[in-house]
Amino acid sequence: MNDAREFPGALRLIRTGVLLLAAGCVPPAMGAQGIGEITSIYSVAAPGYVRERLPDGTLKPETFAFGQGGHMVGRTAGDSIDKMSFGELVKILAPPLSGRAYTQADEPANANLLIMVYWGTTSGTEGESGSAEYQNLQSSQKGPPPPPMQMDAATARGGQGGMAADVAHMNAIQSQVADENFDSALQAVTEEEKQRRFIDERNAMLLGYDSEIGAAHSLQNTALGDHFNELVKEIEQDRYFVVMMAYDFQKLWKDKKKKLLWVTRISVRQRGNEFGKVLPSMVQYASDYFGRDSHGLLRKEIREGRVEVGEPTTIGILPQK
Repeated sequence: MNDAREFPGALRLIRTGVLLLAAGCVPPAMGAQGIGEITSIYSVAAPGYVRERLPDGTLKPETFAFGQGGHMVGRTAGDSIDKMSFGELVKILAPPLSGRAYTQADEPANANLLIMVYWGTTSGTEGESGSAEYQNLQSSQKGPPPPPMQMDAATARGGQGGMAADVAHMNAIQSQVADENFDSALQAVTEEEKQRRFIDERNAMLLGYDSEIGAAHSLQNTALGDHFNELVKEIEQDRYFVVMMAYDFQKLWKDKKKKLLWVTRISVRQRGNEFGKVLPSMVQYASDYFGRDSHGLLRKEIREGRVEVGEPTTIGILPQK
């Protein structure tokens, strides 16, 4: 898999070391608090990555260590997500992983996986039509031509040294300036629209919406067009997200080669939510797909939950590579 494609922006891997925590978390207690929110998940597994099962049919445990991938700060100053530390974040992620038989390694040599965690808030393009560029275009829209300069009877008969020709020339210049203002405003909006599409595409890839939007694009002028519009609206919003990327730790540790095994992307609308409150429910919902394909984008209305965690014990931090 292409790492840059799997996480747009190519955030650097393994620059801050790997955090190992001893087990001390209890499973999350799910509640039915708050207002339902649409949470999206998108999960893919590498070809050939299949969880082994024990004779009793349960998943064979795989050990892992967390790696701090990167944090994307949104445009809302003092947002709750920006106050959450990496250590606090992984304490919430650990119990749902345990529910899928992913257990935290007691030392690096025993870890099967390195789970890199990226989190933050996207900056969407919602409301861009109210920008200064759009306002300038609206104000310079071609409409009825401006009233021509007035001439008295003498001027109209060609008196006073050809004043009539000068007035006609001024009217032509006035019209040309109006055209140039419109063209300039249109060009500015065109450039802004290109930037907006770039941001939308980047966010769609980051959040796992790109394939679904691509498939729905051909339906936008049909009875199913509402689905396309809903998807676009969601990526244009500012959204909280968590991306978990699981690498073969032994291959990375011994051979210094990156082999991506699975990726899970989770997101929810930022406006009206508090990250620390919605995260447990988001992760619990997504946990069914840790290590396996979701077969496309999944969107589900969930409610705020709560998680109770014990105090983790730091076992060690790997040196930077």
